[in-house]
Amino acid sequence: MINEVCFTSRKAIEARHALHQWAVISITEPTSAFGQANLQDGWHSVLRLQHYDLDPVRHPEDDIEAAMPEHQATQIIEFVTLVAPLVEGIMVHCNQGVSRSAAVAKWIADKYDIPFDHSYDQHNLHIYQLLKENG
Repeated sequence: MINEVCFTSRKAIEARHALHQWAVISITEPTSAFGQANLQDGWHSVLRLQHYDLDPVRHPEDDIEAAMPEHQATQIIEFVTLVAPLVEGIMVHCNQGVSRSAAVAKWIADKYDIPFDHSYDQHNLHIYQLLKENG
């Protein structure tokens, strides 16, 4: 059963050895010249998503149509629900490991009552709200 969640950068996850009892949520940008993250083989399971780091909640000028869509929130919820009983933890990464991955990790921590630094306030509010509303 899941008891830990972490968020990190793409660079850090690509350099990390796979943890067999951990799942990964990999978030990259649709137009990245680097494509998908190059993850080591051996993770329990991996969900790959692509969307821009836009937060129309914090920044109303951001294009809501280019931000993470609701169907991706549903994919995250379904993935986490499926793997949570099977893994020790979930690692979430995005490009910098600051806002998108932190929002997903914060939601997972809330849902599964996992310790999380709730004073951290750089998470993407749009993503966090979509997950709370749909999960």
